[in-house]
Amino acid sequence: LADTRATMPLVELAEKSENRYLRLRSVNVLGSIKDAHATEPLLKLLDDSMNGEQLRGAAAVSLGAIGDTEAMSPLHELLLDGRNSVQLRERVAYGLGLLGNRGSIGTLTRVLENTADQDLIISIVGALGKIGDSSALPTLQQVEKKYPTGLVNRATVKARNAIVRRPR
Repeated sequence: LADTRATMPLVELAEKSENRYLRLRSVNVLGSIKDAHATEPLLKLLDDSMNGEQLRGAAAVSLGAIGDTEAMSPLHELLLDGRNSVQLRERVAYGLGLLGNRGSIGTLTRVLENTADQDLIISIVGALGKIGDSSALPTLQQVEKKYPTGLVNRATVKARNAIVRRPR
């Protein structure tokens, strides 16, 4: 389903359906369509805390998949806000990785330096790997030293390798 004609009906479902599953599925499909016309409605869903963290997290990932840099600032704000759940912040980090803009490296690094939650750390190093910019390598090397074994280490090595092996 990558037909942009489906964008507006899916937006309407995402915004107005009383069925939570339909709303969530609509948001996910909007990300796979990658139509920038969905950016604004997805930003509204992301901004409304009454939507719940699962729907907001899906909106963050879909915004990243769409690739519209208009989403960067709101995503940065959500990631930086430690009052948000770790699960939401993980989805936001993943969305920023999909967005792939090196302008997110500073925000991702700042959060990485100020969290002890290993699940969030794994999401952030994954995002840095997806962005693929060599300026993230010193940060990844620090994380690798801090976590010499385990899941964080594996995720960090994978992210570092994705950057180092990336064609220039």
